[in-house]
Amino acid sequence: MRVNIEHREERLGLIRKRTFFFVDLNVTFSDEETQIIKERGLGPEIVVERGVPAHRDDGKWTPGMADIFNLRIRDLFKADSYSFYTPAEAKEYEEQLRIVLPELKAYIMENEAVEEKSSSFEL
Repeated sequence: MRVNIEHREERLGLIRKRTFFFVDLNVTFSDEETQIIKERGLGPEIVVERGVPAHRDDGKWTPGMADIFNLRIRDLFKADSYSFYTPAEAKEYEEQLRIVLPELKAYIMENEAVEEKSSSFEL
């Protein structure tokens, strides 16, 4: 799994232009990882719970609708971009990704094969 994280800022808006801070995420899975994800149906698993991105926050999203912005494993097969109001929020998000993505790699590899040995213990 190869990860590339970039920061950028962009001014958006038709009437009232505002600067937003984006974190662009590109993940390239190995063939083995891709196969595990597809075989085990891991695509819908949530990697990071996120709300409405800053540049889309117009106050019209209900809490249930905001779920569509969560970062899922299937989203990592294409480039992901998420916006924030401040550079500090963008940096915090990058730190969160640096913690979660190695855990995701381990999770994918744990799903590679079914344990073939049995165990027993006494309680």
